[in-house]
Amino acid sequence: MSWRTVGAREAARHPRYGVGGWLYLFFGLVVFAVVADAVEWIQYGEGSDRPRWLLGLDLVVYLAILVAGFTKWRWFPELAIAGIWLTGGLGQLFTEHARLGPEEGAAIDPRQVGLVAFVVFSLILSWALWASERVNVTYRHRVRVREG
Repeated sequence: MSWRTVGAREAARHPRYGVGGWLYLFFGLVVFAVVADAVEWIQYGEGSDRPRWLLGLDLVVYLAILVAGFTKWRWFPELAIAGIWLTGGLGQLFTEHARLGPEEGAAIDPRQVGLVAFVVFSLILSWALWASERVNVTYRHRVRVREG
């Protein structure tokens, strides 16, 4: 897909400019993650399966993604993609359930299911953040070449 860089004013006049569409769902998921991590941080104890430093890192990264997204920072897509892979990958490595073995006689190891789900979801989300017309117009001030 070819893109052409335009000025900020021309991008702002584009019908896909702004936080909307599927980005509402994306930012809703990030807000949910912030709330869930904040609650886990406050109530940290036996119920938590992640180390406290990982919760803190997650909160910082998710808040940075929200600020970058709503301030329309140019590098938001790259920050969001890096944040998704960093926090998700560390979560897969350092959560307590990742260290537990499968139950005796279990046909499927839940760790493998979680890892596969993380990779598939992250690939789809990364592709959407990279290829989305709304993201390119709003953050990168680029339009498709066919729009002349």
